[in-house]
Amino acid sequence: MAYAGSRVIKRSALVMLVLGWAWLVTGCTQTVRLPEVFPTPVTQKLPLRVGLYQDRPFRDYVHQGASEMGRAWVVDLRAIHKTLFKTLLASQFSELIEVDRLSGIPPQPSGLEAIIEPQVQAFTLQTPSSSASPYYRVSALYLLRIYSSQGELPGSWPVEGRGQGHPGWLKARQAVTEAVTQALRDVGAQIVIELAAQPTIRDVLTAKQARDVGAAAVEGR
Repeated sequence: MAYAGSRVIKRSALVMLVLGWAWLVTGCTQTVRLPEVFPTPVTQKLPLRVGLYQDRPFRDYVHQGASEMGRAWVVDLRAIHKTLFKTLLASQFSELIEVDRLSGIPPQPSGLEAIIEPQVQAFTLQTPSSSASPYYRVSALYLLRIYSSQGELPGSWPVEGRGQGHPGWLKARQAVTEAVTQALRDVGAQIVIELAAQPTIRDVLTAKQARDVGAAAVEGR
């Protein structure tokens, strides 16, 4: 009887240990979610009608990776990805249209000069415990693939943003949120400042201007 009782006690202790470990693992996951709202830049728009294509992996992107002292960090970008590039690109072009696919069926809306597809190339979160810095640091690298209206890929453009948050001034989750927000705003600033200078965009704009001049000449006859 004593032996059986001992086995019951050991088994109960093992169950409690497993349950405690499961609680520890799930309880130490820190999730950062950014809202959909992103500030709209005010700039002079390029006279182009452009499509925006965002595939499911981009729309559903969630970063899981960094951990410190048993705490795992998850950065959920699904909400902000709904509006991030839509807001940025709508501020840069005279017309922006969301499209379901790059080419094929159904046909793309007529009159598109180009289609832009953002992709996540890399996303990293460094914690104070994983580096010599007292900051939480975030790096977000996106690739903007720029297609012709027929779905051909004439060019691409990598855009990287960086941000940091100090846990001494903010709580850890707030510090990570601040770092991610800074990184995305850095991405936005680069797009606003450098988009018009990208070779592919210049080529698309030049081709449109040539078509407009040709059309005006025909109408003037």
